[in-house]
Amino acid sequence: MKSVSLLLLNIALFVSLSHAIADSAELYFPTVTSKWETISPERAGIKPQKLQKFIEYAKKQNSTGLIILYEGRILTEQNWKIKLQKRESYRGFFIEITSDGRTIEDVASIQKSIISFIACVARDQGKLDINQTVSNYIGTGWSRASLSQENEITVRHLLTMSSGLTKTLGFQAPAGSIWKYNNRAYSKMVPILEAAIGMSISRLTTDWLTRPTGMHESRWVSRKWIKDSHDANKIGFATSARDLAKFGLLILANGTWDGHAIIKNPKFLFEALEPSQDLNPNYGFLWWLNAKNKNPYVPSDAVWALGYLERIVLVIPSKRFVCVRIGNKAEKNFRRKFSKLFNAALSK
Repeated sequence: MKSVSLLLLNIALFVSLSHAIADSAELYFPTVTSKWETISPERAGIKPQKLQKFIEYAKKQNSTGLIILYEGRILTEQNWKIKLQKRESYRGFFIEITSDGRTIEDVASIQKSIISFIACVARDQGKLDINQTVSNYIGTGWSRASLSQENEITVRHLLTMSSGLTKTLGFQAPAGSIWKYNNRAYSKMVPILEAAIGMSISRLTTDWLTRPTGMHESRWVSRKWIKDSHDANKIGFATSARDLAKFGLLILANGTWDGHAIIKNPKFLFEALEPSQDLNPNYGFLWWLNAKNKNPYVPSDAVWALGYLERIVLVIPSKRFVCVRIGNKAEKNFRRKFSKLFNAALSK
């Protein structure tokens, strides 16, 4: 029964994404040499007063950057400075402020969706088989499970958070039998991709993502605050709200940027944005989904890249919107209220 339900969810989401790709030629893509075009709230079908209320809420919640795109054009872009306290975790994620006033941050687990995209390109090029075992790419002994238990874990299990490992990479359950958000298990995707392609993750990201899209404020950085030598997640993706908006636009366009197909066969991206297993239908391949309308304020086809301190990249194919928020810690239930106010602005 569960597999039937998952199939129906996948079909519904595929139909939605297929409809989005049919209109992708209408999207606008910014270039390096020209100013990013804007669009008025009225033309985007947004209520100006409610949009302002949404912006004011984001500002009050320690946001450093907020940007909304409609069909690729900027509906609003806001950059704010916040006071840094001495003993708070945000200090470890703050990188710099550009000359234009945009904050560059290590956006925490948003990096997972970046890695998901890189994996999609690798699959598209025939260089990554996610049904192969992790050990096939990086050798045995990468976990604290027994050899037989470890050899049951595939790349797919890491992408779907179903490795069955504990947070310290010990054995908890057979691979594929439980869903558990696991940063340390996920982080093995970096050496897997490097081994599969024969290039560093920085080079892969530059060649396959940041250079083609003009994400020139993005790079991988060392996390000096990580002391645990066993923690493989020692790098962070440092970027700006503007660059994340470009990433969201790339997803909205199904892996194509201004006529250039970075992912030639979009089925690999579609699979990443579908329910990936029965255990948690609101999780794809390192993307959060809304397949069962867990969040009633966004459409069922909405997908999220989410990071610590409520960093958000929200892509809504059916509405043609991308919404990005970065910054410091926000109030409890921020994401739900954020979605509610955004939805109110969209409502006719």
